[in-house]
Amino acid sequence: MYQSFLTTLLRFGPHVIAMVLVIGCGNSPQLDSNGQEKISPPMAPAAEAQEYTVVNCLLPGQIRHLGGMTYVGKRKPVKTTVGDCQLRGGEYVLDDPASYQSALRIWQEAANQGDAEAQYYTGEIYEKGLADQQPDYPLAAAWYQKAASQGYKRAAVNLGRLYEQGLGVKQDPVEAVRLYRQAAGLDDNSLALLLDQTVAASNPQPNQQVSNRQREVAQLQQRQLRAGSGAALQSTGSVDAPIIDLVDPPLTASGGSIRLTLPEGERQQISGRVIAPAGLQSLTINNLSVPTSDDGFFKTQLPKYRSGDRETSLQIVAVDNRSQRATLRIIIAAGTRGAAEPERQKIPNKGFGRYYALVIGNDKYRYWTPLDNAVNDARSVARLLRQYYDYEITELYNADRAAILSTLNNLRKQLTEKDNLLIYYAGHGHLVEQLDEGYWIPVDAKQDEDTEWISTRNITGQLKIMSAKHVLVVADSCYAGTLSRGSLSRLRPGISDQKRQQLLQSFASSRVRTALTSGGVQPVLDSGGSGHSVFTKAFLDVLQENGLTLEAERLFLAIRERVSSAAFDLNVNQIPTYEPIHMAGHEAGDFVFVPR
Repeated sequence: MYQSFLTTLLRFGPHVIAMVLVIGCGNSPQLDSNGQEKISPPMAPAAEAQEYTVVNCLLPGQIRHLGGMTYVGKRKPVKTTVGDCQLRGGEYVLDDPASYQSALRIWQEAANQGDAEAQYYTGEIYEKGLADQQPDYPLAAAWYQKAASQGYKRAAVNLGRLYEQGLGVKQDPVEAVRLYRQAAGLDDNSLALLLDQTVAASNPQPNQQVSNRQREVAQLQQRQLRAGSGAALQSTGSVDAPIIDLVDPPLTASGGSIRLTLPEGERQQISGRVIAPAGLQSLTINNLSVPTSDDGFFKTQLPKYRSGDRETSLQIVAVDNRSQRATLRIIIAAGTRGAAEPERQKIPNKGFGRYYALVIGNDKYRYWTPLDNAVNDARSVARLLRQYYDYEITELYNADRAAILSTLNNLRKQLTEKDNLLIYYAGHGHLVEQLDEGYWIPVDAKQDEDTEWISTRNITGQLKIMSAKHVLVVADSCYAGTLSRGSLSRLRPGISDQKRQQLLQSFASSRVRTALTSGGVQPVLDSGGSGHSVFTKAFLDVLQENGLTLEAERLFLAIRERVSSAAFDLNVNQIPTYEPIHMAGHEAGDFVFVPR
């Protein structure tokens, strides 16, 4: 149910740094910025909710004066809310399949006159498909190309996806990567510090059966990797040496080594990945051979640390098919699990902007099955973000449709391009398969009447027109949507802390719209008695253990390892995912967590 919902948001969502965590949630008091209990905001009348719907709006022409003449300028198309369009005297068309033909007329004139934003939205309309028609990918690609040639980043990302999947154009992984890099807007020196997007795009599913669709995506990504490596080999006669990346815990190497601290007597499993463009020949840890998956992932148990021991270490060595080697040393000492070296905390965390979060927890449903554990998860997430990451939190519990939409609308008007937004939703989700439409379910919504359900198109429409640069959606549930990981910007392991920090700060100038999902049909409780779902426990633990500036991509990889292991023990099929939200305005970069 939730996965289908998330996929729909992935199709229609925007590119802002916001995090949305969708899980079953419960009732709790709303807290102010100091963590004190406060009264929830008054619920807006249901009729007002329509005001917050995002629409295609055609504003009236402005009255202009030239010499002794007065005339009315051309009408301007914009994306905005119903209330704002009405206030400005415009005419609007709803952003739904039945209205796409009318929406096309709003944007077409400006697109024909060379307006890049209008060309981008025209391309989106053709990609979605006009009413009762299939998507017209060739026309979508043509309009994206016009906008991308003018430097419109979001159009370059959408066009790259079409080339990546061979929709409306000949499948061309190399051209897809070029377009993703164009959208990133980084210089050659910065691009050299990123993993090739074709490598970063892979999304392996350890210890799980994958669907035919996931297999097709994985095969495409492997073809992309071979295409990129082949081009490099032809032009230079060489191929990059292997790279060893520690996935969980998500610590970065400095000078070929990582210092990892563990509580005394505790044994911890670590997970990593070898990226070997020439193919992996062998992987050893302290001279013992270690098996890897087809995608280079491996796991091993760390030895228990005793107070009488001196520092112990692991030596990980990867050798590729060209006999090129990579070595990573992990030094183990006593301390709080996962803590990084103290001297590595000295690099200032500046330039990332302010962080906000909207935490929504719905538990006490009137017409749907009440939820038991989600509120506990929601409150814990809010507490962690406030305490460890200095978020300004807005909390809604057991909220109706108007309250959720009005709060989102208020945040849209409040946030600026210097802000990051995290949206956490915990509660029921629903998918209408015939319409391929996902919904959030407010507490007073009926099962047989969808008038009070919140369409994901509504939510993503709000995010799309927000000024905030970065939005991350996190969903502990199912979620529907097409995937395209190629436009994610993942840092190359092993670069210096200073360069890593500078590159992360450079991401702040690009719009980010990504989603992290649990992959489960519903929240799965942790058997260890933590009071959280498997996914949320991993989410909370990794962020609490973290002491470094952390990209959401690395957070996802660590969470996936922990969830897959726990789900395997519970005999549950749950595979977390992380990808940009399609048609959400994603450009490049990644969401970044900055600890206090």
